[in-house]
Amino acid sequence: MFSSAASRQYLVAVVGGLALFVTGSSFTWATPLLPQLKSKDHEFQLTADQGSWVITLVEVGCLAPSIPAGFLADRFGRKTCLLYVTPVFILTWFMVIWWRSYAALCFMRFVQGMGVAIHYTILPIYLAEVAAPSRRGALANFFSVMWYLGFLFDYVVGTFFDYDGLTWFCIAPPIVFMIAFYFCPESPYFLMMNNRRGEASKALAWLENKLPEEIEPDLVAIEQSILEEKKNKGSWKDVTATPSGRKALAIILVMAMVYVLCGLSTLLSYVSEIFGTLSGNENSANLMSILAGAAVLLATIVSGFLSDRLGRRPIIIYFGGLSVLCLLVTGIFYYLKEMTDTDLTDYVWVPYVSIIFLMLTAPIAVGVIQALQGELFSNSTRGFAAGVYTLWVTFLNCVALKLYQVVGDGLGYYVNYIAFTVFTLAGVIYAFVFIPETKGKTFDEVQMILQNKRLN
Repeated sequence: MFSSAASRQYLVAVVGGLALFVTGSSFTWATPLLPQLKSKDHEFQLTADQGSWVITLVEVGCLAPSIPAGFLADRFGRKTCLLYVTPVFILTWFMVIWWRSYAALCFMRFVQGMGVAIHYTILPIYLAEVAAPSRRGALANFFSVMWYLGFLFDYVVGTFFDYDGLTWFCIAPPIVFMIAFYFCPESPYFLMMNNRRGEASKALAWLENKLPEEIEPDLVAIEQSILEEKKNKGSWKDVTATPSGRKALAIILVMAMVYVLCGLSTLLSYVSEIFGTLSGNENSANLMSILAGAAVLLATIVSGFLSDRLGRRPIIIYFGGLSVLCLLVTGIFYYLKEMTDTDLTDYVWVPYVSIIFLMLTAPIAVGVIQALQGELFSNSTRGFAAGVYTLWVTFLNCVALKLYQVVGDGLGYYVNYIAFTVFTLAGVIYAFVFIPETKGKTFDEVQMILQNKRLN
């Protein structure tokens, strides 16, 4: 059935992508349950502050393993790390079924956050190393699709099942992943790094659907790549030593700010509560949550096609600008709702439309960030830049997820949306002034553009 190299590599990508499905469903597990957990009828009712910590702690858990995960992958293997961290999800799901308390939820969210960081860091490395260069772009987009598919899974299942039902459903994907991924090959690149040439030959021969003797030139190329990487191994000094390196680092840090402070991940984490509060109708809120998840998934798929056609910079500017409008409309609605006596009963559909439209535009705007990272940094400094980006995004997400509830209860939710609007607008202006178009350009060409401050 899988008789071609393409079909085998896509099969491995689908199976490996289940790891991101698992982490995506873990990330948003609390989202559809939050109204229920804060209800007086629940067996252990959470306060608003406790609910925000249950949402936030998964990101807090992500902080610690983000950089060590790369070292673990080099020491023990990509496949091994992905497999052995997965039981953490299964065990913690069972824990919150048997031990029903706020403390158990906090422990589960923090520990699963560590697992999320390891999966999220290592899977892209594995996919890049098992795929042919011509397929890496498609697989990189597939990575994001599986992440948001995990979100949609929670929204759909959470609509029809309660605390126990959703948790039991979340146990199945990691079990399926472990069984299926066990039969996938280890990364040939990792095996060659550790002088396991025979195993690397077998793994690569299967992935390329060739005889072992036919892939000898490929093994030699991997060997040369490893030697070159060791020779030119970069550090933080290589990024910050030149003006172009500092500009590149500034670009990804600003884009990380836009990624988080456009409100996308925050709203996806609180979407059920947001729609439930607006409508006062649980069924309507659940339907809108599913629609939001479907919109993000669709936008992520579209982003992969648009990035190579429109270019990185235009996408950030155009779709970021549309996101600004969506956030501004939502902020104005909440201001009128919370700070004035205006009757908005007939206009509840306005934030519905603006938030759903944000779910269509924001993922496209921020979806080019991974491509930018690959084009702004050399092979020797890309790992350091990715680590800095991941840590910065995780920190910002921790702050944004926690403060959403605090600011909303203390100052009004309109303040959150106005802040999201301002930060996103600042990012769009920054992209217009400082970010060069990198599509189709070599690393050296991009560096020349950064040095000369030209935009095309």
